Amino acid sequence: MRRIKRVLIGLVFIAILLPTVLCVLLFVKMNKMEQQINELSLKREQYSVVNMDTTYVVANASEPSSNDIVSATVVNEDLDEVDEVKEEILVDDDEDVLEEVTAEENADITLKRVYLTFDDGPSSNTAKILDILKEYGVKGTFFVNGKESDTLTPLYKRIVDEGHQIGMHSYTHRYSEVYANEDAFIYDLDRIQAYIYEQTGVLSKIYRFPGGASNTVSKTPVSQFADILDSRGIKYYDWNVVSGDTTSTYGIPADSIIRNIINGSSNQEDAIVLMHDLPEKDTTVDALPTVIEKFLEMGVEILPIDENTIEYHQPFAM
Repeated sequence: MRRIKRVLIGLVFIAILLPTVLCVLLFVKMNKMEQQINELSLKREQYSVVNMDTTYVVANASEPSSNDIVSATVVNEDLDEVDEVKEEILVDDDEDVLEEVTAEENADITLKRVYLTFDDGPSSNTAKILDILKEYGVKGTFFVNGKESDTLTPLYKRIVDEGHQIGMHSYTHRYSEVYANEDAFIYDLDRIQAYIYEQTGVLSKIYRFPGGASNTVSKTPVSQFADILDSRGIKYYDWNVVSGDTTSTYGIPADSIIRNIINGSSNQEDAIVLMHDLPEKDTTVDALPTVIEKFLEMGVEILPIDENTIEYHQPFAM
């Protein structure tokens, strides 16, 4: 009888333990899968952001450039190999391609205002960018995520204290969470708005969608999220000039960033420039002084986005 009892107890224990172990293993596997999905989504944004604004290559070009060809064919390639190809093309061909933007095409357009915007911070590079903006006496706009650490948290207040605009770029920047549904979007929106207010005392009223309003990552139409922002009196801003600093994981050469921004702005009256202040974007920091100097030499106003700034919206993905 004792032996039977022990066997029964052993069977009961196994019956309880086995499902528990299986649940733990399943949970770990699901987390790994979600991480892979997020990485793939980020990769997709990096190579779709070039096509979100045609000013990155040549306005109204009759034939596709080498940049267009690469961005259309690299989706299934290894990320490191893609970065090398992208950098090589940008270094070798970028200057020749951008020289095709003629004065005749833009003769009736005069650049008047430039808005330098920085996404995905704060990071160690945010501090460097703030130092540069302070040196030149110009203001920028920072679309921030929620980052909590002893070194990064103070940067939210520094952005505001030094007269720059601070905007929301979602709390997590994880597409699977931000764009899951309307409730998830509202939860993330409330979270980043509250966090900015907690750190700065500013209730931010400007927003930039992760991936832009024309992103194809969201399964829910982005127009529905735009309606939520509008109902709360929040304006959202896309961009019409692309620096190109996300076309490679660690940035492209500073000279390429400068050419992309200056040439991309030449056919705009109000240029909203997309840059990133992620920790790996050192070449963006390197390019910034020359970008500012060139705009100042042109007599162009460099302004932060505010309630008087004309909203620029990309078309929603169909």
